[in-house]
Amino acid sequence: MDIRIRKEELTITQKKEVKDAYKIITNKYADGLLRVKDLKIAMMGLGLNPSNDEIDRIITQLKLSKKLKKDDMLETMTFDEFYDTVHFRVINKKLSFEKESEKMFDLITDKKSNYITENHIKSLADHFEVKEKKEDIEKIMKASDVDKDGKITYKDFTEVLKHSNY
Repeated sequence: MDIRIRKEELTITQKKEVKDAYKIITNKYADGLLRVKDLKIAMMGLGLNPSNDEIDRIITQLKLSKKLKKDDMLETMTFDEFYDTVHFRVINKKLSFEKESEKMFDLITDKKSNYITENHIKSLADHFEVKEKKEDIEKIMKASDVDKDGKITYKDFTEVLKHSNY
């Protein structure tokens, strides 16, 4: 009996991001393969932040799948290997993004309002000891107000985060 695990598909955008992250790193190599030494950088390009231990586990799993010995060197990865490596991590990042963005929004706002104000941004800058001029805060507000309704709503906030490679 053949049992296959059904993978949750990545969205078209997520697939493009994975392909772009791979290509950005591999364009400098004639063979078009990802060097294992560049794996962490490629994953960070997807907004994933793997630890060195996680990279070591990934390399060990790849060696096993290629039937390499523990001491054998693994120097390159194909796109399919990279895709399989990051697939579930990208899906989990999306789920994590939703939870984390809610937490961040709640931390920034005073829980009395459903939007971020200039005062919220000023308080955040003060907290992190960032000296922002009033004009800079106004620019942040304007740039972050995606729907141009004069305030930064949760929807605006998540749109800005999505495009900031969070």
